[in-house]
Amino acid sequence: MKHLKFSRQILSAFALVLASTVLLVYACKKETQQKEFVAKPFSSEQASSRDAFAITTIGWLDTFQTNLALAVGNNSLTQTYTFEKMAAGVEALINIATTSNKPRTVHQTNVTDFQVTVSGTSQALKDIYNGSYNAYRNYWLSTDTTETYPVVIDVTILSIVGNVLNVRATSILGVCNTCLLENYTNSEECDDAFETDEGYFVGGGDEDLDLANFYWNPICNEGCGTTPPCTQGPTTAYEAIQDRINFNYIANNPPCPNGYTFCGYINVTGPVYAQGPYYFLQEDCGFLNQQIGTCMEDGDLNCAYCSFYEQIGEDPFTIPSGKQFISLNLGLQVCVCGGDTQCEYSTAVEAQYYYGCPVCKPTIPVSGWNDPVLVDLSYLSID
Repeated sequence: MKHLKFSRQILSAFALVLASTVLLVYACKKETQQKEFVAKPFSSEQASSRDAFAITTIGWLDTFQTNLALAVGNNSLTQTYTFEKMAAGVEALINIATTSNKPRTVHQTNVTDFQVTVSGTSQALKDIYNGSYNAYRNYWLSTDTTETYPVVIDVTILSIVGNVLNVRATSILGVCNTCLLENYTNSEECDDAFETDEGYFVGGGDEDLDLANFYWNPICNEGCGTTPPCTQGPTTAYEAIQDRINFNYIANNPPCPNGYTFCGYINVTGPVYAQGPYYFLQEDCGFLNQQIGTCMEDGDLNCAYCSFYEQIGEDPFTIPSGKQFISLNLGLQVCVCGGDTQCEYSTAVEAQYYYGCPVCKPTIPVSGWNDPVLVDLSYLSID
């Protein structure tokens, strides 16, 4: 019986390997026909189910904060809220309570899905809040908190099935690295973003694992600009481009007017998937295809940087009136092949972005991680 059991295990393992090989061969055959194997993200409409409701006054948020305190204390609410309004209010209060005035550099993204079983409106609000707050805070605490800071959380009701809510909390952190600041020019000039002889290898997929299900680090047998040979990641060409856009765009386009201090975003929308392929990269920079391992040096990097930067607020990165850009994430579609089959790894650029409505204050707010239930909302204004 032991021999029979062992034989069955061998057969099962062989079947699994055979199935995997068939899939890989099929992917390679498919690649020879259309040059790419695309890992498609979920539709942007799924992440925008709450966009029909927008917070327009601080008065509404103030009343909501009172009810959130009641819910957290296991008391009844003074008024009812739809689940979409609950998500909007929770998102806004968490963002305002976790404001940081540190410089925006590298953005890291984490997605947490959780379920809420509805047994009453007060309990549902409490559970949406706790699930979202803990997802954001735990993600931050999982990093070196001396180097990272909260940028924004997006709370979305993905679906409602019976009495179960499927909720998504997307957390974006900033990474403070003062050594990088010399490379972030606070300039909109295309030839200033990357310095002469600066270079990075093109990687496949997305390092944040948000635009693709896997990441393919480039093989680098030679040097690329100032990047030495055989240095892989963590920064690759399109990651470097997105990082400088995220820093420079906010620096060049402050969310609040003069005399006001930024206090966080409300009505956050994302991830919005820009539709590719990016013909403006072909027209502006002559990039017909991008390949994993390609060395992009200062001229190409600056051209791609400027092409993306100038499109923010316009197609394919449209931002509605009254909203402001928050974060951009770039990635490459990847072809996957197995065995000895050689793939060209010809790829197309994909992008997703977030935007929201900034909240401002004429006085300097308390910076750091504070309690959303107790955060002071006085003197806030929605830009």
